[in-house]
Amino acid sequence: MSRGTWPPPFSQCSIEETLRALQRKHRPASSKPLSPESVVLANQYREAVTSRFPKGTLIKRQVRNHKGKAMVNQDIPLDQMLKLAREISSPLPLVREVRLADKVLPVA
Repeated sequence: MSRGTWPPPFSQCSIEETLRALQRKHRPASSKPLSPESVVLANQYREAVTSRFPKGTLIKRQVRNHKGKAMVNQDIPLDQMLKLAREISSPLPLVREVRLADKVLPVA
């Protein structure tokens, strides 16, 4: 491919160029694993929220590292969004500490 126009129109890209562009776009912001404390805390919040939905409601949760910060995404059925809004605005059980093995760590 000639380097006249850069970036080239998508229709002029080779398969290799398209794959390289996709790989650059899909690089994770951080590949470091989450701290055990973050994972435990996220699980506690997940349990606090999902316990308020009817049994069998499909709720998917993803916890990931984004530039050193634990991020939580939850997929909830559209027909349950109003319930989610109500539940989030009502008090959740407080999560004040994270228990790991024999240690108890305070949560900021």
